This record gives sequence, structure tokens and C-alpha cells, in this order.
Amino acid sequence: MTNPLFSTYTQGENRVTSTLMAVLENINNQLAEDLLEAVLDESDTSLVTFENQLAGNGLVPDAGIRSST
Repeated sequence: MTNPLFSTYTQGENRVTSTLMAVLENINNQLAEDLLEAVLDESDTSLVTFENQLAGNGLVPDAGIRSST
């Protein structure tokens, strides 16, 4: 799911993190992903995923960046 460029968080730290994640997500290797999708004939290939405020194990980190490899 794409992160919106302009976040709705009220705390400054969360707004900055969310906006930075949205920028990184939108510039993340789009050309490489497009080429892989064409070569593999798949429409949903993702090299990197970006997520805001992941909840798990009683913790809520500000953001997560994951690689598919």
C-alpha cells in the first residue's frame, strides 16, 4: 500500500518519518521494477517495500523497509 506524501500524523516526528518513507517509496528503483516485471511477465514485482507504524510484539516502530531478496 502506498504511503501518502502528506501525512495526517499530529506529532512532528511521525510526520517527518511518514513523509520520508513516502518519498523513498516513490523513488525506489521504479525502472528496475518495471524491467523485471517485463522480463518475468508479472505485473506485481516489488524489490523493496516501505511501511509506516508496523505493530507487532507490543512495539510500534516508526517505519519498516524490507527487501524481497
